[in-house]
Amino acid sequence: MWWSKISFWTFYETISYDTSNNIITDGKIPNGLNLIAFDFYLSTLLFDHMYAEMLDWFSRNGKNKACKCFEEKDIKNIRRALSFFKDGPMTDDMESQKLDCDILDMAFNCRMRSSLELLMKENHESGRNDLKIMLIGESSANGLLEFDSRGNIEPGQPQLLVEKRMLDEVKRTFRYYIDNLDIFNGGLMFFLYPDAHDYSINLFIKGAQGAPSVLNYIYTRKNNG
Repeated sequence: MWWSKISFWTFYETISYDTSNNIITDGKIPNGLNLIAFDFYLSTLLFDHMYAEMLDWFSRNGKNKACKCFEEKDIKNIRRALSFFKDGPMTDDMESQKLDCDILDMAFNCRMRSSLELLMKENHESGRNDLKIMLIGESSANGLLEFDSRGNIEPGQPQLLVEKRMLDEVKRTFRYYIDNLDIFNGGLMFFLYPDAHDYSINLFIKGAQGAPSVLNYIYTRKNNG
């Protein structure tokens, strides 16, 4: 099946895995693949401790100037700068929203451009010219809800504000995809799952199907090619 020939890449310590549960740790693109699906979610950056110093690492080891603002900063610094990682009352003024958007823009540009730079380097070293690359974007509220300073979900979520953050992240992905159509010749994918509750970790997950503006934006662009 063609799905067995897709590799989903994660770039920390150059580990990748495919949909047949094969794990590759030597940093190379395995032979036999015809499509690599590439993602680096905001929620992964904000909550996966393995990535806590990733943007700083990119700033010191990559060529991406978009990462310079994250030099000597870890994810705790970034979370403290975001208005939706705060103890106490919610902050929803326009100035805070603008600052949040600016920070998330910079974080997106840093992690996505730097990760793609690493992937293209691996692809070049593999000597292949037939490999297709797919971009996978995040379209859920994971990482975009209101949290306290320790990362716990706050009660009474501002649904419209959360949806706006989701839409902004989807728009970042679309712009990035359009700007790099020559690279992402395998297309663009979003997982449009409904709202759900993961009882194993007692966590409510807001998916794209619970955010009309997000769905409308994605389907409008899909229908327009």
